[in-house]
Amino acid sequence: MLIGKINDKTRQKILVTLKKIKGVEMIDLRVHAINDNGEFIETTAGLSLTLDQAKQAAELLLQGCEKLLSSHT
Repeated sequence: MLIGKINDKTRQKILVTLKKIKGVEMIDLRVHAINDNGEFIETTAGLSLTLDQAKQAAELLLQGCEKLLSSHT
C-alpha cells in the first residue's frame, strides 16, 4: 500500500509503502528510478523497518530537523 512519495531527483523518487515481508508488516522506503521505457521501477536501494524501528527513526529524524532548524536561526 502506497503511503507517499518523496521527490529525490528528477529521475528518482523514494516511495514509502507498507509491505508484508516474511509475514512481518514493514514500512518500506525504496528508491524508484526511471527505466528505458520511462516508467518508475523499484530498485534494491532502500530499507524496510518494523513498527518499532520506524518509531525510532521518526524520533531521530525529528531531532535532526530540530537541530537543523535551530542552526538556521
